[in-house]
Amino acid sequence: MLLKVGIHNIQSYLKKLAEFTRGFGIQKGLQITGPLSTECSSGLTSFYIGNAPEVEGILREKNIIVSARKDVIRMAPHFYNTKDELEYAITELSNLANR
Repeated sequence: MLLKVGIHNIQSYLKKLAEFTRGFGIQKGLQITGPLSTECSSGLTSFYIGNAPEVEGILREKNIIVSARKDVIRMAPHFYNTKDELEYAITELSNLANR
């Protein structure tokens, strides 16, 4: 499946998703931990969330799969994710972080 989609196409798409994730997260008031530039990082984005384990559980109940690591929530979109899915997940994350 990866070869059919094309590695170059996947790489380009993941960069766009990472840029959107970081930009939309900032727009929603979330604090990014780690590099802001996609040139120096992977598609993974980490947001500072004080109660990350609790938030991870609430998001999981909404079928949003993220990973809590101490005080951050990691989002790792891949080629099968859409911008709309990320927008939904980040909005839900922001709502939980800002309550």
